This record gives sequence, structure tokens and C-alpha cells, in this order.
Amino acid sequence: MRTRPLPAARGLASTLAALVLLSLALSPTAAQAQSTVKPSEAQFQLYAEGYEAFKAGDYTKAVDLFRASLHLGELNITYLNLGRALFKLDRCEEAAEAYDKADRAPRIADPPPQVVQDKTREYREDLKTCLAALVVECVGGPGMKVTIGDRAPIECTGKPIALPPGEYDVQGERAGTTYEGRVTLKPMERATLSLGKGAGKPSGEVRKIEGGKVKQPAGPPRHSVLLGARVGSLLSGSGEFVVDAKFSGESSSATRTLTEAGALAVNGYGLLTLGELLAVGGGVWFIPAVNITVDDEQGATFGESNELDLNAMATLSVPTGAIEYFLIAEGGLSVLGAPSGSDAKEPYTGFNVGAGGGLMIRIGGFRLSSDVRLQNVNLSRSFSQEGIDLTEKLNTTRIMIDFGLALGI
Repeated sequence: MRTRPLPAARGLASTLAALVLLSLALSPTAAQAQSTVKPSEAQFQLYAEGYEAFKAGDYTKAVDLFRASLHLGELNITYLNLGRALFKLDRCEEAAEAYDKADRAPRIADPPPQVVQDKTREYREDLKTCLAALVVECVGGPGMKVTIGDRAPIECTGKPIALPPGEYDVQGERAGTTYEGRVTLKPMERATLSLGKGAGKPSGEVRKIEGGKVKQPAGPPRHSVLLGARVGSLLSGSGEFVVDAKFSGESSSATRTLTEAGALAVNGYGLLTLGELLAVGGGVWFIPAVNITVDDEQGATFGESNELDLNAMATLSVPTGAIEYFLIAEGGLSVLGAPSGSDAKEPYTGFNVGAGGGLMIRIGGFRLSSDVRLQNVNLSRSFSQEGIDLTEKLNTTRIMIDFGLALGI
């Protein structure tokens, strides 16, 4: 396989073949095809510069140079690599036209025409990943929110929406009335779906539009943001309370049972959706009154305290229409105020981790959710009391149930 230009003595056509993009395999003993042509020096120079631009990832410059070379004379290999550069720029329809011309254009001898044809067929397969476009027409005036598949609801604007090929359920909602339709999109296809009242009842009608350009997005699909709030309740919590003491070079340790109860928690959070399933973000939990009991000889209550958690969050969803199930994981820093029954006033600090699952119901742009979480909290504090150095460690596992409301932006 040749990957660099050969000396001029080997011939211009062989030099051009050595620059074929994407490592076309060359055979020194390949039979020369009939009706082949030899490129000019100017053609070769522009092609070679296009090759270098392609290697550098400057596909726009590569397209311009390949087209300049074709202006001096058409060649099958130049059209082939022009199509590949256009594909890299998401200009799929132009790439398909270039591949068609590669089949009809004059052929160079090396690489053999059959090799170029095989590569053209291979690259055409890649076009199956190109985006399609869907135009949603909302009959009956503005104010309709449209949900395509499992994507976040958007305003109905009548503008083309770039989508991967596939089948989509489309739902429109206006003033409490829901309109539904389904459309199957093929690569580079443009389709229109009309949502509104038809035959006296909500309906969706699909019309395929032949031809037309599909504008490809400049980057990945735009992400949506979820802003929400949750109210939770601590169903139960239990763990260990460890006290380490040091005095005059001596040390001792005691472990007691800890329980928690009767706590209401509030949370505010923000999530950025990445694709259809994953969302990441963060939030703040505040527990204004958690009752802590540490069992000792007298079974004394440790007292009431408040807690603040600053957490990172991630959710993984399994959409099933308007209802989706999700897994949630969150964790971060925790601060617990000194309990009311403690002589020391220093707060506990540490971290928390949690995981759980629940379900979410979509109502227009809003989402109602409910989840159950298991949370583990590890906290500690150190202080001195009457000449004794004390370290208290709190490790508890909680079961929480949460209810929330979020708004998609």
C-alpha cells in the first residue's frame, strides 16, 4: 500500500493513485482498464493539495481543491474523494451526487476502475447514516407543544427538524387536547406531518415530499435542560456512632447504634440531557429537622439537627411513551449541624452517596416524578472537651422517598 507521492519518474497517474484518500489498496500488477485517461500536471497538483487538506481535517478546503481539479478535467477518483469530503461535512446529498458522477467520469488506470467502483459502493453505504428532516405543521394556530419520540417537547414552528433515520411517534398538545401521528424517515428524506383536527377528531396526517434539500446541523443535537424541585421524606435511617477519645497518651473507642426518623427533605436541581437516555447535573438537599437517637445505657436521644447536601447527579432513563422509568445516582458533600442534645457546637462534615429508581410522567413541558433512594452518609467532627480530644464518626444508611416537579427548557 502506497501512502506518499512517488518520484516523478514513476508517472503522474501512479503518483495520483498513491494519494487516494482513505488508503485505497493498490496493486502494482493490476491490469490496465480500457479507456483510461492520464491527468494533467495542474489536475494532479490541485488533487494533491486537496489530499493534504483532507488529511489535516480541513474538509471545506479539500472540497474546494477537488472541485478546482475537476474543473480542469473529470476523473473518477477525484469525484470519489470529493464525495467523501462532502460526507465528512454532513452534506450528504452533494456526496451522493459526487458518487454518481464517479461511476460515469473518465477513469485513471491505477487504481483500477473496479477498485474505485467497489469503494464507491462502500461509501454509499455510509450515506444510510445521514439525517432526514421532519416538518411538523400544526393546524389550528400557534400554541402547540410537539414531542418527537422521547425528545423534550418543543414549540411548533413549522421549520425542518434534522433527525436520524427511523420511525417516530409524534405528539402535539394544545389546550389539553392531544394529537398524535407516526412517521418513518429514510436517510436524506424530507417529510411533513400535519397535526390538528381532522374529520371531527384529533388526528395526524403524514405527507412525504420528494426532493428538496435537508439542512444538516452544524453540530450534535441541542441538549435540553431540566430545572426541578423535589420534596422527600426519610422513611428510616440506621447506622453506627463511633467516639474515639485521647487523653494523656491513652486512647479508647466506643461504638453505639444510631437511628434517624421524622425528617422532611427539600431539593432543587438542574439536569442537562445528553442524548435520549442520559442526564447529568447537580442539586442541593436541605433537611431542616432530622431526629437522631444514639443508644447508650440510658437510651438517650442525641437531639435534632439540620443537614445540607451539595450533590452531583446523573439519571438513566428508559422511555415508554409519556411515562418513563429512570435510575438515579447522586452524591457529594454533606454538613450536619451540631445536634441539640450535644454540648459541642462543631458541625459534622463528610460525604454522601445514593442510588435509586423511579418513574416520571410527562405533561406538556412539565415532568412529575417519584423515586425511592438508598443513601449512605459518612460524617465526622473533632473537638476537645475537658482536656480530652474527641472524634465522633457518624455512618448511617437511609431509605428516602421523593416526589418532584421539573420543567424542560
